[in-house]
Amino acid sequence: MSDVPERSTTAHVHVRANESVSLEMVMGPNSSSASVVPKKTNFNFDGKTEQYYADMLAKLQSSIQHKLPVVDPEEQDTFLRTCQATVAARACCDAAEAANKAAKTPQDKDATQKAWNQAQESLAKSVQVGVAVARPLLRKLWTDWQPNTVDDELVLCSVLYRATPLGLANFVQQGVEEQQLIDQLLSDTPLMTSMLEASGPTNGKYGQAMQIFTSILHHIQAKKKTSRSNNEQQQQQQHDEAQKEDDENALHRLALAVSLELAESIHVFDQPDVPIDPLERYSHYEQAYIANELDEAFPSLTTWEYRWVVNSDASSDQLKWGRQMLSNYYPDHITTTDHQWRYTRAVRTDVPYKHPSWTSKPRTYPQIISGGGECGPRAWFGRFITQTFGIPVWGCRQPGHAALTHWRPEGWVVCLGATWKYCWWNDRWGPDFLLETQARKANATATTSSLPTMGTVPRKDGCSNDDSVYCNTVLRLEWIANALGENELDTMKSIVNPASFWRSLALMQKHILAGDTDSSAVITNDTNENSSLSTTSSMVHSLPPVFAATPNYHTATHRGIQARMMYLADNAASKVIKEASILPQQLQNGGGGGGTIIIPAAACSRPLKSTKNFIFMKSFSGGHQIHHINDEVFEYTLQSTGVPPGKYGLSLKVCTVHADNALQPLLLTITSTNTDRKEWHEDEDDGFESLTSIVSITTPYTMGMWEETKPVEIELFEESSSNNYAHVLSFSRETPNLGLTIKEIILTKCSASSAQT
Repeated sequence: MSDVPERSTTAHVHVRANESVSLEMVMGPNSSSASVVPKKTNFNFDGKTEQYYADMLAKLQSSIQHKLPVVDPEEQDTFLRTCQATVAARACCDAAEAANKAAKTPQDKDATQKAWNQAQESLAKSVQVGVAVARPLLRKLWTDWQPNTVDDELVLCSVLYRATPLGLANFVQQGVEEQQLIDQLLSDTPLMTSMLEASGPTNGKYGQAMQIFTSILHHIQAKKKTSRSNNEQQQQQQHDEAQKEDDENALHRLALAVSLELAESIHVFDQPDVPIDPLERYSHYEQAYIANELDEAFPSLTTWEYRWVVNSDASSDQLKWGRQMLSNYYPDHITTTDHQWRYTRAVRTDVPYKHPSWTSKPRTYPQIISGGGECGPRAWFGRFITQTFGIPVWGCRQPGHAALTHWRPEGWVVCLGATWKYCWWNDRWGPDFLLETQARKANATATTSSLPTMGTVPRKDGCSNDDSVYCNTVLRLEWIANALGENELDTMKSIVNPASFWRSLALMQKHILAGDTDSSAVITNDTNENSSLSTTSSMVHSLPPVFAATPNYHTATHRGIQARMMYLADNAASKVIKEASILPQQLQNGGGGGGTIIIPAAACSRPLKSTKNFIFMKSFSGGHQIHHINDEVFEYTLQSTGVPPGKYGLSLKVCTVHADNALQPLLLTITSTNTDRKEWHEDEDDGFESLTSIVSITTPYTMGMWEETKPVEIELFEESSSNNYAHVLSFSRETPNLGLTIKEIILTKCSASSAQT
């Protein structure tokens, strides 16, 4: 039995990883969907002014102070002295850094760098001492104190503290609906707890978050009723039987995340006057999840992690475009098991590092991958494409650079930049954010020496995405600090403050949770544009394992876009045949006696396997496709017995993402080869191989969608000297060029007037 008591969850809504929430749980057992948003009535303000909430907060703070755990004065004094030492060490470190930046000569640079390194080591040791002193103090606290007796008050107090009396008063003064929402929220301890566990609404806007959450629950309830009465009923029933519980859990965490993160408006990229609608944002990811368009890890994320998905500044149309584009153009970026570069590698392969080429206003994400950009646009696109597939992203800045960090099963990682210690975003330092991600992943499988194992309810897939250990320890300490009105810690420095005892203790608890993991934990590796760098800062600990199963942990239940690809590839009607020569499938057109020959792009005779510039990929439309770049030559050998001589219109089903592709046409060379001769000697001129034509094919800019090139006329001649001959279609492009994806080559019998020569 744990010595750290669980908080009570006796009232309406507590959205945890293993729980779901219903409309009735929020609105009350007798409510209907029509009553989610109260009707306007004559508003009676009820005197709920700023002073009203200030008095409520003061009363709670006074009551809580008498119920807090008693800390041994000697132990507290020792811990505070370590805090003072850490603050002093940080000041020395900052001074050494400033001296290093101000140094002019190489000798001064070397000397100040050495001093800075020593100061960093001293700071790291000071933090370690603080953790060592805090460990027994915390162990004793969680053993002796029974916080369940004060949890409800701590939760309510923290909401009032974060929302502020003024913020609540301003919200309820808008009308009766707003007052009812606040009254309902402040009487619902589990819902408030769930909000606090996920870091609360942006800028403390609890009223706005409650409005959004209620609206989304209304949407969910209405959708359930509609789905039972329309043509999707049978499909929905089958889906419910297989995934109902997991889906509801994930979608309700998603709903709360949207409510908290979009409590303050987020605006569409480069459109400051166009706010993202929270209900539309929820609906977008809900539909994408049900359609298996998101990453396989999506349903295993926590509410807090979902927040870093839904705060994308892309419109719904651009999010949908991003998934469709990458699915068509470069499926390998989606299916790779390298979680660090899944999706994000598209920046490396297809966002040229150059001055950006914006073609219209407002700027859009399709323009970035088409026209390229320097570190800013490249980071923007990396964040966009990763969040598009439902992976959390913490965008970060670095000195003179922009990058991104994102979630992965092994732990959060930096992409397109240097290590964590160089990162910051808004008013938070990278290592401080990383520390929280690690502490939140401490779970029932982690071995901790500072507190007993916390009980969690495991998910059906065996993966625990429950951050209850973090919530039961770190957050409780933060709530006590809120009740005492302690100053916030500096998140740009991520160090303790002797004037904020409980917040400093909470920071040490984070270090303990992040550091006490089992032997299977891995160290975070950060990768910049050119190399892989290991994090050396002592502020960064090893990461607890998130998933005990194999990387494809959702394929058994066919959830996620990776599982969808496996299904399509394994059940494709056409399989790739890599032979020196092939007999293409011939399909008859309707009427006219004409015929169409479909040549799978992956059924080439050269090359027979992927190279650096020619890649065979599984295709989301079934079968396979190829991706071409640079000067690689690829060929198709057509046996005369399978392809009758004559004139054909040749076109290709292609996908491109760069507007400049039209400037780099495909060059098609057609030759005929005698297959009777086993050997050929240079001095013999017997018609063994003859050049019949050279054709230029313009590839269109398709914006990531599939499109056929305009047909060009070719003629396949009959060889009179032999009955056994083949036509070789050889394709190449001039360099430099950009990526080109091809699904199939289409030969259609035609007259000269119907094709461009």
